[in-house]
Amino acid sequence: MKKVKYLIPILIFFIVVNVKAIDSCTTEEMNRLKELANNVKFKTDYEINPIEIINDDGKKIINDVNVSYKIKIINDNENLKYFYKLSSQKEKKQVSSNDLANMSFPDGEKLEISIYSYTINLCTNELLKTESIDLPTYNIYYYLNQDKCKNNPDFKYCKEFMNVELSPDEIEKQFDKYLEEKNIIQASNFLKENIIYILIGVIAIITSLIFGLKIFKKRKKKLDI
Repeated sequence: MKKVKYLIPILIFFIVVNVKAIDSCTTEEMNRLKELANNVKFKTDYEINPIEIINDDGKKIINDVNVSYKIKIINDNENLKYFYKLSSQKEKKQVSSNDLANMSFPDGEKLEISIYSYTINLCTNELLKTESIDLPTYNIYYYLNQDKCKNNPDFKYCKEFMNVELSPDEIEKQFDKYLEEKNIIQASNFLKENIIYILIGVIAIITSLIFGLKIFKKRKKKLDI
């Protein structure tokens, strides 16, 4: 019994020490967790799946595309946990790093990922970092006219990612107008760059005509005599 009496205070001491260790959240621990969160990077990739329809001639044509984004976490750590929220959602949802990598997100959204601490001490469930990732809208016009856009990258609807509200026919009308203006600019630039050579050529032609005319008159006079 005497031994038990001595053991009880010792056990209480270790229990109190362990409880304090678990319940503590030091500045050093928070700095460590924040550093882990700051080292986390998100890599964004996307997949394009064309949507085909059958036209009036019975041929398959691409009518639209389905774009899905993938998010990969780099420098993940077991002391971190993740929540995500799309701009179309009201609440955050918890997700593991593996599940996040296997999820697909639609274009035209903004994805917000929050990183929280996940530890056995009182530093757990602390918000460490929030990052917003834009998932831009994919431009179907660019997808259907890639060759045209590569040759005319300055055309305002030839950006791969942008929100286009015009119909394809309206865009084509603007493209025709763009080509007309482009041809005028190119012709103007050609004149500016080659004006000296053009003037020399014109002067040479005029000189040749004058010289030829003089020769013709001299020969005509001789024939008249």
